[in-house]
Amino acid sequence: MPPSRSVTRNTETLAAIYGKQPQAKEKLDALRASISALHGQAANAGTALIVLTTGGMMSAYGPGSRFGVIHDAFGVKPAVVGLNVSNHGQAISFEFIAQTDPDWLFVIDRDAAIGREGVSAQRMLDNDLVRPTKAWKNKRVVYLNGFNWYLLGSAGLTSMQQNVDEIAAALAQGK
Repeated sequence: MPPSRSVTRNTETLAAIYGKQPQAKEKLDALRASISALHGQAANAGTALIVLTTGGMMSAYGPGSRFGVIHDAFGVKPAVVGLNVSNHGQAISFEFIAQTDPDWLFVIDRDAAIGREGVSAQRMLDNDLVRPTKAWKNKRVVYLNGFNWYLLGSAGLTSMQQNVDEIAAALAQGK
């Protein structure tokens, strides 16, 4: 699986400017290999719901969305299809999470990413509606690196590789 076009384009452009094409090719090849391995790993991992928390509210993201790379490039099956693909995701409730009952919850805490005080994603999700889900019961609630996911958005080579590694490590631990 290829990295996003913007990661490839940005890396190749910077490599050309600084005369680092061989190093860029090596890093891009490594990223492609990591994504391919993750895609294989994700094939049997079950379904996932991507949730962003902020200001006590939640939004879900699916394929084709801002954080949809988890589904689109990494191969993790979405727990629900047809979510709003807007930049801000689709507003959801704890009941939505309970009804969806994903195998995995990938959570991005926007408030923590931007240094805003408030209720943490961990505290928010620790409730009577989320605890009975497969994700919670099987310890498959993964709090993603908000800086990389929310602020950088997988735009750079390093952050994309870190995001791949983060999802791969979570799937490996959650077997």
